[in-house]
Amino acid sequence: MGQNLYGLVNGKIEVADSGVDRSSSFRILLENWLMEEKGHRQVQMLMCDPRSSEAVINYAMVFGRVFIPDLCEAITKYRWWQKDMKSIGFDAKVTRTVPLSLIATDGDAGDENNAKMIITPLAFEPTPPIRPRFLITRKYNQAIFDHYYEKFHNLLSSPYTRPISEVSKQELKKCRSLADHLRQSNCPKAEKNALRALHVK
Repeated sequence: MGQNLYGLVNGKIEVADSGVDRSSSFRILLENWLMEEKGHRQVQMLMCDPRSSEAVINYAMVFGRVFIPDLCEAITKYRWWQKDMKSIGFDAKVTRTVPLSLIATDGDAGDENNAKMIITPLAFEPTPPIRPRFLITRKYNQAIFDHYYEKFHNLLSSPYTRPISEVSKQELKKCRSLADHLRQSNCPKAEKNALRALHVK
């Protein structure tokens, strides 16, 4: 769960294979991992809904205006991933507000030794590599782990959450136009006008 999860669709990850480093896209690594135990593994992703105008504006103020085009590009790519990998356990959704970044593994496996979670609070301006992170394990912090894991799953089924496949091209176009509008002016009035233009009823 993250605000736009752009880094996963844009970057490359170094992985070791028989002592030799090679570059492989996260998309390929993810698909291979799901295919290894098809039907027994799943990946659930959650990010900001581009039609949630208030959230988009707030995140653009925290992370910079590049947040908006990054969000649109990430959603476009994740829609392709959903189409290609839904049958093997990939599921991506968007929701109104994503208050923090959260990565959880093996939360449903029933193995407290492997159930881990990394929580990254929102922080003004710092780039992802230098934001504070907190590691929580079910083995040593069961109450905290279960609390956040339950809240994450509640958010997945929230009425404010929808499949990423339902995000329309028109919504992404309006979101991109908001970024162009904000780029032209630092005036709060311009931001309010752009906010009204983005809102989808």
